[in-house]
Amino acid sequence: MKARFEGRVAIVTGAAKGMGLATAVEMARGGAVVVLADIDAQALQAVAVELQRVGSVTTVACDIQDRKQVDALVQGTRKGLGRVDILVNNAGLLLPGTIEETTDDIIGRTLATNVKGILYAIREVCGGANNGGHDRKPDQRRVVSAGQRVAASTPGRHGGTPTG
Repeated sequence: MKARFEGRVAIVTGAAKGMGLATAVEMARGGAVVVLADIDAQALQAVAVELQRVGSVTTVACDIQDRKQVDALVQGTRKGLGRVDILVNNAGLLLPGTIEETTDDIIGRTLATNVKGILYAIREVCGGANNGGHDRKPDQRRVVSAGQRVAASTPGRHGGTPTG
């Protein structure tokens, strides 16, 4: 019987801990080649050593706030592994504090990570300017962003999966 993700190439952002790590483990166990991406390069390396016992993984240190780093992540995955089938946008920022303690810098960093970074990754995977076309037909690509509902979405709709 074919493993759930066998033959798929997946990028998981925020993969060094928490939900991102758990997702990466399950995808690797399911047969995917998983590209672990996180801003914390040291944590990524430690996680990769463990995950290589489970499946095929590689790591890329990436700050998703930086469009050039996100583009390099996706383009490097395509160059090294041939394509991107699955994108799991898990990286996110939630800084503690009250609204009164929330500075403009905190707001800017939160938006850059939780909105811009996610959109940069989706855009590059789903046909960025340097893509030259899609890796897969729209109904075969999968984009999942942590916190969104993905169970019963319609192809081609914003915020859902599959995307097109």
